[in-house]
Amino acid sequence: MKQTFLTTILFAFLCSTTWAQANIVDVVVTLKDGSKVEGLMNASERSPWQIQKMIAVWDESFRGAKKIKNKDKTKYKASELEGYEFNGRYFETKKVMIAGRGDHGSTLGALPKMAMIERLEEGEINVYKAYAYPPSVASGVSFQEIYADIRDNPEYFLMKQSDGKVKSMHSVDITKWIADAETVSTKFANGDYGNMKRKEGKGLGNFIKGQIENENPELILTVVREFNKEME
Repeated sequence: MKQTFLTTILFAFLCSTTWAQANIVDVVVTLKDGSKVEGLMNASERSPWQIQKMIAVWDESFRGAKKIKNKDKTKYKASELEGYEFNGRYFETKKVMIAGRGDHGSTLGALPKMAMIERLEEGEINVYKAYAYPPSVASGVSFQEIYADIRDNPEYFLMKQSDGKVKSMHSVDITKWIADAETVSTKFANGDYGNMKRKEGKGLGNFIKGQIENENPELILTVVREFNKEME
């Protein structure tokens, strides 16, 4: 029994170590003054919400080290950065209210907070992705289930460059946001993106269709990408 227990602990330790090493990435950090810092960081895919509020960066000379001391890391809060990038992924600091996941997530004080969120599309309209924050205490459900739920259900945001305000995808009327692009707007109204066709004079019906479609981020992202190309 004792040997089995020790073997289980050792296996868990080796798995966690391998996982941690696999997520060490080269990062370029952009500070508020526009200057850049290059180094290494842990970009955990198991808890992506952790790199929304703060990141810890260490020097290239520690690459391959089994353990990095805290004194060798430089920690940056979201409020201190313009953003950061790694592996072709871009994160920008924005003031957003990240919705919780049912009883398991958190709205982070129910007020907009600075967070480093991933930019999926850049143009006249930007699209971002973020993750809810897990609770500190779990009741009736395991933390593994909570984490999996949060990872599988990110929150999406849109920002129009003309006003700079970041809004939840759920609250956006995409037909108004893309109205300046005649071709895309017409295609969307006709249902050419696999969306529901809009009907003249059916304000409530069109609104309900929009609310349903806002639950499909891939659809909205496709439409925004075509909108950005038309607006170039």
